[in-house]
Amino acid sequence: MSRIRNIRPLLLGALLIGGLTASASAGEEQTFNAFSAWTGKGFTVQSGPNEKTSVGSIGGRIYVETDKGPVDSGEMICPITLKVNIQTAAQEATGKCIFAGNDGALLHLDMACTGIHLVGCNGKSTIESGTGRFAGVTGGGPFTVRT
Repeated sequence: MSRIRNIRPLLLGALLIGGLTASASAGEEQTFNAFSAWTGKGFTVQSGPNEKTSVGSIGGRIYVETDKGPVDSGEMICPITLKVNIQTAAQEATGKCIFAGNDGALLHLDMACTGIHLVGCNGKSTIESGTGRFAGVTGGGPFTVRT
């Protein structure tokens, strides 16, 4: 079984996640840095006296950092829910992301983060499952969303 640990993604006005382009040999642990510049669609409702909730999706191309620069490695789509405290600007978000490698392999990731609305969100990702070269991959790690 492959394992990806210590994924150190950086989300650039987008979502950054790692470990999406190279398959690890059996039992080999690998760390990847990746990013995505994404766009989003959705809607926002006043969900409480001091809270707004946004429901929608974000998506875009995935780029994995290499010694020779970023490499286009596929695309992602993430259905998300974002709750914002109107008085303090504190936010929390959850999402389920599907990453499709250029070869069609899929990786399913759960994500959750907290932060400040219109500034950023830090959190943890957990790989739930994969297909193709991502079958049997486990792991997760920290990520940052910057808006």
